[in-house]
Amino acid sequence: MRQWSRQYLEIDLCNTGELEADEVCEDRQVSGFGVQGDPSTPSMFVANYVVSYQTTAEAASQPPQWTFYTTNNTGVPLVYTSISDGSKMLGQAANLTGATEQQHYVGKVSVVPFNARKVRLHPIAWSGPSMALRAEVYSCLVEFSWDAIKTYVESKALTEFVCDSAMLAGKPAFQKWSEGRGGSGTIFETRKKLLTFSSGETRAFTALQRRKIQGAGLLYKALLCHEKTVDSDDLDQQCCVSKKSKPLAEVWDDQARETLMA
Repeated sequence: MRQWSRQYLEIDLCNTGELEADEVCEDRQVSGFGVQGDPSTPSMFVANYVVSYQTTAEAASQPPQWTFYTTNNTGVPLVYTSISDGSKMLGQAANLTGATEQQHYVGKVSVVPFNARKVRLHPIAWSGPSMALRAEVYSCLVEFSWDAIKTYVESKALTEFVCDSAMLAGKPAFQKWSEGRGGSGTIFETRKKLLTFSSGETRAFTALQRRKIQGAGLLYKALLCHEKTVDSDDLDQQCCVSKKSKPLAEVWDDQARETLMA
């Protein structure tokens, strides 16, 4: 058996900053890939590759299954349970274009969107003594859902609004919101959403999210703000804040302080 056919790069699409054990990671909708070679070694790059993927359901099956991405219309999936079996199916999967030289970046090779928890890139043609592959996965945008917060607001009078309860209701929406999860520190903000309390007051709500790698860990901050819907000289905005952190190293001496100041 050719040992190269058993090599792959595996990417966990849920390993993107989940902070708590109760954060549910749903399958992501993958729409494309970008690849590049080794920046330090001349003429080392992957020219062609195929992709396999695994959903949360497939990971829970016994034995765990993987499916190759194909473009055929047979309707019969290419499924494998061991890399030995999978290596025999490489020629049947869709052949995706990689780099043409070490610094050549191939930006978004589009695929028919599929849902996955994990993906594997299997090189099938490369230049140089070893496979050299840097890769990124493009995932379809998941917007912030206001449904749970809307239900909470409509069941309360404005004077009964409690930040802890509102943030708890909105927690799944923040977890699924794909913007602001990459660790770059960029702040993402939704458009204003008009919601009406049971007492009749209508307020303009906004959600904001940021995840930032700093020091030896990941800092996460989420805000849920609301304000009057008409222009006013009064500073009327009120915000609920949630802060969390997760070490990315064995020791993070300033975790408590940096989380507080996030």
